[in-house]
Amino acid sequence: MDDSSSSLAVVGTYSDANEDGLYSYRLDRETDSLYELDATTGGINPSFLAFHPNGKSLYAVNETDPGMLRSVDVDAETGTLTQTNVVDSGGAGPCHCNVVGEYVVVAHYVGGIVSLLPIGEGGRIKEPVDVVKHEGASVHPERQTQPHPHAAVGSPDSRYVYVPDLGTDQIVSYQLDAEEGELQRSDAISLPDGSGPRHFTIAPGGDVAYVINELNSTIGTLDIDARAGDLSLREVVRTLPNNATDESIAADVNLHPTGKWLYGSNRGHDSIGIFDVNDQGGLAVKGHEPVRGEWPRNFAIDPTGKWLFTGNRRSDDIVMFAIDQNDGTLTAVGEESIVQEPACMRFR
Repeated sequence: MDDSSSSLAVVGTYSDANEDGLYSYRLDRETDSLYELDATTGGINPSFLAFHPNGKSLYAVNETDPGMLRSVDVDAETGTLTQTNVVDSGGAGPCHCNVVGEYVVVAHYVGGIVSLLPIGEGGRIKEPVDVVKHEGASVHPERQTQPHPHAAVGSPDSRYVYVPDLGTDQIVSYQLDAEEGELQRSDAISLPDGSGPRHFTIAPGGDVAYVINELNSTIGTLDIDARAGDLSLREVVRTLPNNATDESIAADVNLHPTGKWLYGSNRGHDSIGIFDVNDQGGLAVKGHEPVRGEWPRNFAIDPTGKWLFTGNRRSDDIVMFAIDQNDGTLTAVGEESIVQEPACMRFR
């Protein structure tokens, strides 16, 4: 884990083209405070973000039709945000992006599209070199009448890309041909009907992954065949308390840097579910912490693993929690940071 005294984060939002939509912050770990450094327009709805491993280049999707992907330079010292270029993302309604090797992979909620865009000189993004389209549907009469890719996550060695599809109740595996610039479908695993797989994270060892399912508020534990890139479903746990009666849908999932705890957000119940992770990657429910706001669409853990931040879209705030280093539980600390409709927070 990173033990420096401060770190930098960027927040994407739902905003109009002429409004500030991207914000940079400094987390001062000595004072337990989050300070805004810079803000800039980011087009319409610059929602989901991904940092390049170099920590300087940032990529943001614009949830528009056609969708756009923009690259932004982030100054490590000042937090200044400088937009470098923007290109068509390859489909409509992009909702997630991720850097995999020398490419950005973008999942589009609208139209079932997954696209592959090369990263060029200086971190600038290039036009898509490959676009693949999902097919199918599932049981929900409103949300699953067509495919809805909702994330794209690369394996630790960048050989595979995993795409949870909320509309088809599948997680599709692609082999990434880096030389040819192609996504080659290699496998697909089906989840229980009506799950609505949304976000996906891989454990540090690379052999276990977790998918959070939006529609039935569950998290699935998956085993990964590292050689073939295939997935198999091991178990499913609820993200909500057993006595929860609120209408709620799940959103985001993140592992603690130590791999000891997993967290998942619940929109409606407005909580973070906390899970112990055993030595085999299995989950046990530890508890649920209210987010002190409404509709936690996304949340982030700082690189030291000491703090968790919830982006509460409907209450226009980011709430900071201290993570107990002995048991993974959360305690709200500090002042809330006010930002319009936060959608994604990423630490460099």
